[in-house]
Amino acid sequence: MPIEKGDFVLLDYTLRIKEENKVIDTTIREIAEKHEIKKERFEPRLVILGEGNIPKGLEDELIGMEEGSKKMIEVSPEKGFGKRDPKLVKVYSARLLANKGIIPRVGMEVEIEGKRGLVLSVGGGRVIVDLNHPLAGKTLIYEVKIVKVIKGINEKVKALLKRRLGDISDKTKVFIENEGKVLRLDFPFEVLNLSNLGQFLSLFLKDINKYLPNISVVRFVFEHVLKKSTEEGKEIKTEKGAIAKAEAQHQPTGGDNP
Repeated sequence: MPIEKGDFVLLDYTLRIKEENKVIDTTIREIAEKHEIKKERFEPRLVILGEGNIPKGLEDELIGMEEGSKKMIEVSPEKGFGKRDPKLVKVYSARLLANKGIIPRVGMEVEIEGKRGLVLSVGGGRVIVDLNHPLAGKTLIYEVKIVKVIKGINEKVKALLKRRLGDISDKTKVFIENEGKVLRLDFPFEVLNLSNLGQFLSLFLKDINKYLPNISVVRFVFEHVLKKSTEEGKEIKTEKGAIAKAEAQHQPTGGDNP
């Protein structure tokens, strides 16, 4: 069945800059090793069609493909990361950057005016920074494969959770239950020790609100099995386990999403 806007798909891809015939990104480990590309994870990427997180030229060509199908897609700068804009090559004083805690060096990436840029030159108290996207003006070649079309609310929830928690969602057993408009996720109590957990879960809730509109209540349950001791000091557990549950309930609301 052809995929369409709103579908969740797992996508394998290899990205090459046409003008340089250079592979710069891939989800496939063997190709990455061949081209000396270093990444923490090699696995199909979650793409939600219509989300706008991939170039429009790529997204347009994915629509209509089917699970298991492959395709080579050429994306022009206009439908990729735009043409290069000379006005985005700007000059800043070295003092201004120093006041922001930045000691500029040629080739260094810096964040200025809410944008990321590349330092082109440093000298005479001036710093030239290119604020164009690194792939602006480039024609891109994508070799893609639709690995899987994700269906069902629980599977989509797992995919969104993995997007936000990464490896943690693989290593942590999470029980997911959907009852109509109520979504419940049971986590091991140890998850509470994760740094930035609140931020991750907040982004996850925004994803749920945006992509699964039928869900109106999300409940997070953190479960811990308490250990009991006998009078002889031997450690035992109750027959079913003494369980402490900390339950947080959230009702998604409208508003801007990231």
